[in-house]
Amino acid sequence: MTWWFRARLGHSGLPAGLACLTLLALALHDTSAILPSLTLTSGAPTRLVEFVPIVATTTVGLCLDSRLENAEVSGIRPVRLFDCLLVAFVVAVVCIIGLGIGLMLGSKLAMEMGRDTAFLVGLMLSARTWIGPSASMVPLGWIAAVALAGFRRPNDPYFWTVIAEPLGNPVAALASGAVFGVGLLCLIYRSRKST
Repeated sequence: MTWWFRARLGHSGLPAGLACLTLLALALHDTSAILPSLTLTSGAPTRLVEFVPIVATTTVGLCLDSRLENAEVSGIRPVRLFDCLLVAFVVAVVCIIGLGIGLMLGSKLAMEMGRDTAFLVGLMLSARTWIGPSASMVPLGWIAAVALAGFRRPNDPYFWTVIAEPLGNPVAALASGAVFGVGLLCLIYRSRKST
């Protein structure tokens, strides 16, 4: 397991990514900006904390792309299980970070960060099945689509946006859980296909 942990940058890339995510979440937890929109809702504020999970998705992508191909193909260790545990660990840590910041600073937006991260990581893992490492850009594309065309009216997002929904929205919670589960299944399938 030590070689897997080092190969996946668990000793360097993972802590650096989570530290960067924490600092960004602290800085942006209740900040909004006016971004362009393709719908009639131009001028609606976009919550900048929605961009913070990109750090988690790129960290997960970096860790999963750091491999020792020959050792993984010839080894008998459960690498797929380790990879799934790594992804689940990152999402759980982001949930704890978001909850901690939310409780400490009274920010509901920070508390949504865990749900949003689960959704975007699942989306990225699903896309990796077809487009490989380039899938790290898919969550950024999703966030851009939400900002550009995700609202009927200001503060009234479409159900498909998921990350723009308020804390406690059951549809967003179910979608995040489902997409994250599908992403883990795709990670297992892709790992089997590549070995």
